Amino acid sequence: MADQAAKDGAAQERIITHMNNDHHDSVIRYLEHYHKLPSYSAFDGKISGITLSNLELRCRGRTYNIPFDPPMQSYREARERVVKMDQDAVAALGRSDLTVKEFLPPYGLYAVVFILVLTTFIAFSTRSNFALGSVLGRLVPRFASC
Repeated sequence: MADQAAKDGAAQERIITHMNNDHHDSVIRYLEHYHKLPSYSAFDGKISGITLSNLELRCRGRTYNIPFDPPMQSYREARERVVKMDQDAVAALGRSDLTVKEFLPPYGLYAVVFILVLTTFIAFSTRSNFALGSVLGRLVPRFASC
C-alpha cells in the first residue's frame, strides 16, 4: 500500500511539473474557461495538485478546482484528460491551440519594410500629423493643405 502511495505521489509530481513548465498556456486556458477568469488574471496560474477526482490550480492567492467527470481510475489517464480539457477550453474560448512563445525581430530588408510600414501607420494615425507647421506638414506640403 505504501508502495502504491509513493508511485502515485511521484506521478502527481511529474504531471504537475510537466504541465507548469511545458503547458502554461493550457493552464491559463483552464482558468479562463472553467472559472471565467480574464486572461490577465489567469496568467499567474499554476497547477498545485492533482487527484483522481480533480485538478487543483492556484492563481493570485486563490485555489480553483476542476473536477474530472468521471473520476480517473489511475494517473495514466491524466494526459488524455488534460488534453481533452484543453481542447474543450480552446473551442469554448474560440481560440487557436497554437501559442507564440518567441518573437524573432525582422532583419535586413524585412527590417526596412517593417520600419516603413510602422512609420506609415504612425504618420497616418491622426490628421494633425499633416497639419500646417507639423513636421510631416513641412516635409510633405502637398498634403498639408488638405
